[in-house]
Amino acid sequence: MSESIEAARIAQSPRFSSRCALLATKTAIAVAYEDPVTEGHDGRIRLANLVLKGLVAATLVAGWVMTNGTVRSAAVADKENMGAAVPDGDIEFVLASVWTAVGTAYLDGA
Repeated sequence: MSESIEAARIAQSPRFSSRCALLATKTAIAVAYEDPVTEGHDGRIRLANLVLKGLVAATLVAGWVMTNGTVRSAAVADKENMGAAVPDGDIEFVLASVWTAVGTAYLDGA
């Protein structure tokens, strides 16, 4: 099975997606306290609000996380455990890395 297909299967699993959702909530709280002059803040705070209100699916968040090659490879290498060996810090890094881009997409009224 290809790495992408396996990664998608893991991202859909409750075990991995719930971890990603929890860590997205942690990121959203940090964004809520950031300086409003932070670049991309409007989109970042929009996404933070959606996450904090529970309006972003956990599996969608897990999909964002799987876009990182390091996390994807580590998760697939640990597929029997649905990516449990992927460190929380790696997931947090990916969320912080994509937050502005994803948040900007949500500015269009999503």
